[in-house]
Amino acid sequence: MNITSQLERYFPLAESYASLLFPLVEVVIHDLASEQIVAIYNSFSGRKVGDESLLEKGHNFTKGPHIIGPYLKSEAKSPVTKSITSVLRGKNGKAIGLLCVNVDIKHLQPVRSFLDNFLSVNEKSADTEGLFVDDGGDKINIFVQNYLRRLKISPQAMASEVRLEVISALKKEGAFATKNAAHFVANALGISRASVYNHLAQIKEEK
Repeated sequence: MNITSQLERYFPLAESYASLLFPLVEVVIHDLASEQIVAIYNSFSGRKVGDESLLEKGHNFTKGPHIIGPYLKSEAKSPVTKSITSVLRGKNGKAIGLLCVNVDIKHLQPVRSFLDNFLSVNEKSADTEGLFVDDGGDKINIFVQNYLRRLKISPQAMASEVRLEVISALKKEGAFATKNAAHFVANALGISRASVYNHLAQIKEEK
């Protein structure tokens, strides 16, 4: 069985990626023996089967990792892409080809800009003062979200020490003077009210 025949088994996989993520994704299979493209789907780069792969001369893909990337790529006639490459190997483990998935991020930039603008909040805006005087739940949620954003931690990734830190900060801000505060804090942190009370007791003991 020649190398091109071995690579043909990956053609349906490559085509399925391109079909699922059309028009954002181009999928290319390179033959390392001939250093040519043997399959390409949704070719927004303008390349075609038979074109040179333009790989780095002398690079040993056999001794390298199975996955290369993700990485950014920019070519003269192509859009800027975020790409990832899988090294395809024969039965003996020798690298015989590359499967490259290229995502055209140009189409995603407006979406990112919209979300960045939509989700950004001026935490110190005086215009919002007093809006949530009677709504402790909203104030607590906003406080927790902003606090965790500064720490670059999601609620799901919080360790016990971080939860204790957040609850301590809430206590200093007077959040627990709000009616049903323990319930609101528990919801914001994804824990039980009993855990909130345990943390409060721990804070009291540390003082």
